[in-house]
Amino acid sequence: MAKTDVKRFVLSDESSENSYGFFVSTEGIDMSRFDKNPVMLSDHVNANKWVLGRWVDYKKEGAQLTALPEFDMDDEDAAKIAGKVERGFINGASVGLLFNYDDLAMVGGKVWLLKSTLIEATICPIPSNPNALQLYLQGKEDTPLTEAELKKLCLSLQPTEPENFNVNTMSTKISLAMRCLIALGLKDVPDGGMEKADIENHIMGLSAKLEAAELKATTFETENQQLKEAAKTAATSEGTAFLNAAVTDGKIKADEVAAYLSLYESNPALVKKSIEAIPGKTMLSAGNIKLPTGAPTEVNSDEDFMKLDDAAKLAFKAEYPDQYKKIFNLK
Repeated sequence: MAKTDVKRFVLSDESSENSYGFFVSTEGIDMSRFDKNPVMLSDHVNANKWVLGRWVDYKKEGAQLTALPEFDMDDEDAAKIAGKVERGFINGASVGLLFNYDDLAMVGGKVWLLKSTLIEATICPIPSNPNALQLYLQGKEDTPLTEAELKKLCLSLQPTEPENFNVNTMSTKISLAMRCLIALGLKDVPDGGMEKADIENHIMGLSAKLEAAELKATTFETENQQLKEAAKTAATSEGTAFLNAAVTDGKIKADEVAAYLSLYESNPALVKKSIEAIPGKTMLSAGNIKLPTGAPTEVNSDEDFMKLDDAAKLAFKAEYPDQYKKIFNLK
């Protein structure tokens, strides 16, 4: 007994994205081939034993393509499926579509199958699984596309706006969550959402501001680095002159200049204060040492040294240890 009194099935709905990530235009489905053979299969299996019956009273209703199932009740397997449908255990159906590569397009940021040919519709337990939609390329009806092939094809699409394409369920308005609104700096957004073009223009404006800010930050960073390098060069030059003078004054040794210079570049005030507190060498000719009458102002030999009084000898030995050793051949 035929079962045409069961509920109507939704074979395809363009308002819902399928498991492959795109939408099928209901208006774009060609029914002429299906009209000649409205076969109802089980799980898209193209074999005689999997024919459950046929579809009747199929029609396009807005975004949906719907139909009533008529089961072959003389087939034991079909009768079992009919019983499961009648009792509400099976509620899903999907379509097998034939299409060309050019029929897929990206419209409004979404992938659409704009034109297709319906070749079969199937009863399936879970219409949202990867087998809920079966697609066949024109001329290759015997080999359905794999999930990987379909996804690769969708990813290869470029945005386009086909002519004469009107989807009633497509809206140009977008509703954003509060966090998104705050992040985008949007205020006074209408309850129905904002126009897609307005949101895109706002985002483009934010992108331009961000790009300008990044350029400005890069410029500031470059200028700051240049100032740092100039300041370091100036500090090095100034520090070198100050430390060389300290060596001349006998406050530090020549081999200590590098260490003092490294510190001077980061804290010149501390280095200056420290070195200025170090007493310089006492020169015999500076008048700070009392010399006896007739004593030499320069000591270059042991005879010159012996002409000095005891205080001058001690001062010379302390202030010029290398010269003292040289005069007396000391190691």
